[in-house]
Amino acid sequence: MKEKQAAVKKKKADSTLEKSFMDIQKIVVTVLFMVPSLVVAFTVHEYMHALVAFHCGDPTAKYEKRLTLNPLVHIEPLWALITVLSMVFLNFCFGRGKPVPVNERYLKNPRWDSLKVALAGPFSNIAMAFLAGLPFMAGALAFNSLPGFFLLVFIRVNIGLGIFNLLPVPSLDGWKILAAFLPDETRYRVRRFEENNPMVINIILYAIILLPITDSLLVVPGTILLRLFTSPLFGTGMM
Repeated sequence: MKEKQAAVKKKKADSTLEKSFMDIQKIVVTVLFMVPSLVVAFTVHEYMHALVAFHCGDPTAKYEKRLTLNPLVHIEPLWALITVLSMVFLNFCFGRGKPVPVNERYLKNPRWDSLKVALAGPFSNIAMAFLAGLPFMAGALAFNSLPGFFLLVFIRVNIGLGIFNLLPVPSLDGWKILAAFLPDETRYRVRRFEENNPMVINIILYAIILLPITDSLLVVPGTILLRLFTSPLFGTGMM
């Protein structure tokens, strides 16, 4: 009887150890896959801001060498680290790249061109997530394959960044989208406050990240988009 109990305990211990090892493996692979995913997601996001601003008449980003797909000028190391940690520990990522400078005085239509510039970044992330999900939607790729897991990480990174940046918080794209519908005086005052108090803005941003409601605001639409972009359109596919 004692031998049987010992065998059961050993089996449970081995199972727990194996599960822990697999969890560590998954975390390591996830982090490794996140590196190229973040490079592409941040770079395209910020590049699209710069590109739309340039086509709307503002050459500021071009003069400051931000109208490029060189990731070194678009990625903020601290936010990249925050994004990785959020993905590993919260199972959902949020973050942002180095903001592209935009001078509304150069824009042909400051109010609505600012809206276009703000939308360009998050839209590019959602678009990339959709394109990466096409193999899943076609039923041609499985989650448990290495290419499938990489694309899944890439999709989650882009959805996370896209939705996070849509939050109506100063310094994020969501605020700039909201600002397009505010009176000129209010827009001007908030913009001046952002420019003159970057430290305060960052503190507010970090504080908002820690609010429980923020997690819900991100996870719910993120989960919907993830399922939408990875569910086979015809049959059960290879899932």
